[in-house]
Amino acid sequence: MPAPNVDEMKDQKDVKGLIIALKDEDATVRYRAAQALDELRDLRAVWPLTNALRDEALTVRARAAEALGRLGDGRAVEPLVRALADAGANVRYAAAGALGALGVRVGVEPLIRVLRDDADNVVRTQAARALGALGDSRAVEPLIDALADAHDDVSEAASDALAALLGQRAEQAVKLYRAERDRRQAELRGEVTWARTHKQERAFCSRWKRNVTLLRGFYSFLDVCEGSVRAKRPCENYHCLYNDVMVSGFWLRNEMGITDVTSKTEADGIMQAQGAVDYTHP
Repeated sequence: MPAPNVDEMKDQKDVKGLIIALKDEDATVRYRAAQALDELRDLRAVWPLTNALRDEALTVRARAAEALGRLGDGRAVEPLVRALADAGANVRYAAAGALGALGVRVGVEPLIRVLRDDADNVVRTQAARALGALGDSRAVEPLIDALADAHDDVSEAASDALAALLGQRAEQAVKLYRAERDRRQAELRGEVTWARTHKQERAFCSRWKRNVTLLRGFYSFLDVCEGSVRAKRPCENYHCLYNDVMVSGFWLRNEMGITDVTSKTEADGIMQAQGAVDYTHP
């Protein structure tokens, strides 16, 4: 029996024929049928494409997920959420993108879990993008956590998503945060870095009416942590690195406008109450 002519069916807008071709024994035919249904954008294809999310071929499952995202029908949300647990990273990637495109907030919590737990950095990157597109405040904290991801593509996607969620102030605060952490990490590797300029800091504080002393207090604290690491004091190392994460995250939330602390003294008090240890004092 000859293989279905997918191109001809697409040209004739034969949606029923393409739906039948989605069940063909040849995975290539099934893939091309899903692609054609994606291009035709006919809602009759929603359920057949959701069934294709269980296809034995990874390429077909991924193509079906992409198509469902572009069809824009809410009936696909639950099947796409289930596809976030697919064994294939390409399928999880496509499902995350589709959920972001659909704009249904039922997908927020599942995407947060993917951002936190998925083993594939490309999938985590797509989850961050999708959360930015959905615009739900529940994603703010997980996205801030993702700024510390070991993979730059994930942290950059999280940065862009936070900017989409919280606006220009957040975008600029994240840029300052990332630049300072990159500088410190380079120095820890023994690389020579340019002296830090205060020009961007002053511009940020002026634009958003922030406290420049508080901002520089954050930098000073990171320098203390850096000094402890260089001095190789193991006991203090652990606590200083713990403080580093705690204080930098706290600072970032404040500069993004999530919290509102106006002085370093107030910030120090809050951090000490949360268990941070200040090794600048004997």
